[in-house]
Amino acid sequence: MSVLPTVSVIISTTDAHGDLRRALNSVCGQTLSPTEILVAGDAADHAAQQIVQDAGGNVRWINAPAGYVGAQRNAALRRSQSDLVALLDSSAVWSPKKLERCVTGLVNVPEDALVYTPAVFIDPNGTRDASPDPEFLPSGWILDKLFEEPWIVDSTVVFRRTVWERHGGFDETLTVTTGQNFYLRAARAHRFAMIPEPLTEVFRAGPLSREEEAHHIRQTAEMMHRFYAEQGGDERLDGWRSRRILGELCEQAARVSWEEHNIPMTLRALIGAMHYRPTWRSRLFLYWVLWRTRKERVGMVLAPG
Repeated sequence: MSVLPTVSVIISTTDAHGDLRRALNSVCGQTLSPTEILVAGDAADHAAQQIVQDAGGNVRWINAPAGYVGAQRNAALRRSQSDLVALLDSSAVWSPKKLERCVTGLVNVPEDALVYTPAVFIDPNGTRDASPDPEFLPSGWILDKLFEEPWIVDSTVVFRRTVWERHGGFDETLTVTTGQNFYLRAARAHRFAMIPEPLTEVFRAGPLSREEEAHHIRQTAEMMHRFYAEQGGDERLDGWRSRRILGELCEQAARVSWEEHNIPMTLRALIGAMHYRPTWRSRLFLYWVLWRTRKERVGMVLAPG
């Protein structure tokens, strides 16, 4: 086998419930040692910096904005020097052969630019839940399937550095769906590989709050719209299927916005649903919102002073 390329591990610390020491230990226990380990986080996070300092060796700390995983990954990548990049969040750990299996997979198939694996999710009670069966996880040219279902888990991914350079890095404005957006942009021009082994464990913090779930739905709809309309998605995706997905996402965003009494966001999302794939549900919902809004405004005008 040819000489293996150099590998940089990028660890993001945006997960408040993550355990950086646990994640670092799983990297240091790999059968294939990375060239460097870059941990990116808030300059005010002195506890995380102390963990990195205690680790020593090839582990370095990179100051980056708090709360934005894209900014943290980009900051670390700009300081990295390796051919391949492996992502890991502080809320996840790798099995000992994870890095070796992924790197070998990319070396053996030069046409592939990114490799991912299934993951196992562990909730606060210790219950283990595997990601979709590997039989349903595709490889090759997967843009249409990836647009329909975001099943790539960030901490399972290893990709060639040239992918990051070619596609402008991670979007630093997103607080969620950051990885999903990067993989969609990369999948326009690159083949992906999948190793059918659950080599990563992800520790979940528990169910999202109602506000967090609403934010996730809205930002997913906005990100997918931006990818389709502004980042070349409409040129590569299957037209009918992608517009159906966007219409459904806009309807979901409208629903959660209406529940939060956010009328401008509700109307914006419904207009998006009508643009991509008008249905009787979206039409009725739009008429209902307009009628209720007009009724409430009239009531405010007529109310005694």
